[in-house]
Amino acid sequence: MIIETRSPEETFQVGKSLGEKAYPGQVITLTGDLGVGKTVFTQGLAKGLGIEEPVNSPTFTIVQVYEGGRLPFYHFDVYRIGDVEEMDEVGFDEYVSGEGVSLIEWANLIEEILPENPLLDSFELTLTSASSDKELLDSFIAAAGRIEGVDRVSYPALMAERLHATVNKIRLVLLLFGGALLVISLILLSNTIRLAIFSKRYLINTMKLVGATKWFIMRPFLGSSLTQGILAGTAASALFGLAVYGLNEAVPELMTIAEAGKIAIILGSMIAGGIIISGLFTFAALNKFINMKSNKIYLY
Repeated sequence: MIIETRSPEETFQVGKSLGEKAYPGQVITLTGDLGVGKTVFTQGLAKGLGIEEPVNSPTFTIVQVYEGGRLPFYHFDVYRIGDVEEMDEVGFDEYVSGEGVSLIEWANLIEEILPENPLLDSFELTLTSASSDKELLDSFIAAAGRIEGVDRVSYPALMAERLHATVNKIRLVLLLFGGALLVISLILLSNTIRLAIFSKRYLINTMKLVGATKWFIMRPFLGSSLTQGILAGTAASALFGLAVYGLNEAVPELMTIAEAGKIAIILGSMIAGGIIISGLFTFAALNKFINMKSNKIYLY
């Protein structure tokens, strides 16, 4: 069973509940970083045992004995231990095999001398970004539950659903924001190209008057446009790549698209899109003035 607590009060209550059900000879081990609530849990456990005196971690004395409750309570803190042989000096074996309840903070540091765990074996799995697919996750859990010897598969379903919902909302907001920026960018790009071609309308008309063909007139403009499209697409790809890298480093759980193949397709699409869009807008603006009669160009 997995119990998650979200406040010191909840952690204290969990410890207290366990202390009320504790039995002689029980050994409880705690692991975790500094500040995660090991001492609060221990205080709750002591309260459940009926111990009223203050309980603090015996960091320097290694063990603190409390005998004021319904069962003796042996509180170990092995954070500063240098060698497991030091545990013999404090009578570790006598405590854990006695009639009291033993609690060991930083138990991972003396794992080799801990009593055998009577609980069934368990495996903790950390899933990849593919777990954002709910159907895939559900099928995985169902398949794991059918494996011989597996009694139960548990995972924080509610938290996973909330995370998926949050990720989907973020995707929708980013999609709408990106779509709006794309439309604005296309409008600005179109107007910029049209103004650039408009400023060259007299040159285009002069080339027509001396007999230049349509494609001869278009060629230098399209060449320049395609070059600018390549540069713009490359710059956009570089910025996108940096954004993907930064987001993947900061929040790897949200990066469901962080796969080399997909990233390569997106980057290539940006460069190709820059070339195609720039070329089409330039062609449309040029075609207008090339097909326009000379007298109208001077009146335009």
